[in-house]
Amino acid sequence: MTLRKGRAMVEVAEIRPENNVRIGEDGSSTRLLKPGLYDFDADRGVIRVFDGKATVQAGGQNVHVKGGRQVALNAAGKLKARKFQKQAYMDDFYRWASLRSSYLADANVDAARAYAGGGNWAPGGWYGYGWYWDPSFDAYTFIPGDGIFYDPFGWGFYSPGFAFGAPYFGYGYGLGFAGGGYHHFGPGYRPHDTGGHSSAFIGHAHSVGNGFGGGLAGGGGFHGGGGGGHGR
Repeated sequence: MTLRKGRAMVEVAEIRPENNVRIGEDGSSTRLLKPGLYDFDADRGVIRVFDGKATVQAGGQNVHVKGGRQVALNAAGKLKARKFQKQAYMDDFYRWASLRSSYLADANVDAARAYAGGGNWAPGGWYGYGWYWDPSFDAYTFIPGDGIFYDPFGWGFYSPGFAFGAPYFGYGYGLGFAGGGYHHFGPGYRPHDTGGHSSAFIGHAHSVGNGFGGGLAGGGGFHGGGGGGHGR
């Protein structure tokens, strides 16, 4: 994929050595190598790795970028990966991406419980890990095939067999099971206070259980999966 303008965040759930997931920005090509959270800012020509590892190719140069480092594509001289303070860039966009993930996690619990036989609606057949429609949220959500998957922001995604052990969501403003009612990702979807849930970066994606496959997540407005991955 290529980001031509604006900013995007990519959550990588799982990636294998044979995968070749690349993001283009301002003439550069960044290959994502490890699970983690990646920030691409095409307007400022910056590639930032909150967690994970990537290789950036630009102007005939290659540089490896690990967690806590960034590359400025328009800087003079040799291409370098420099340290940055993560907290300084946990801004409104970062919090929006975390909130979006929390909404998807909320929808996951609703859908996974339904496939486990505990929901109030009748979904189609279960076919393993992947993206499933949840009418309560009017959106697709990711369901692991086996176990629990924690995304780079720390939100949990449950397979049907684990869904009844999932926490009830609810932030005091009508979201999730505690708030009740009909919720969806519509025109009114806006970031706001997460009601006590931390929006701070927790660490790279990991799972409890096995056999559910991997994913690539676009938190900044685009989706995609590379070489065996699944978009989220």
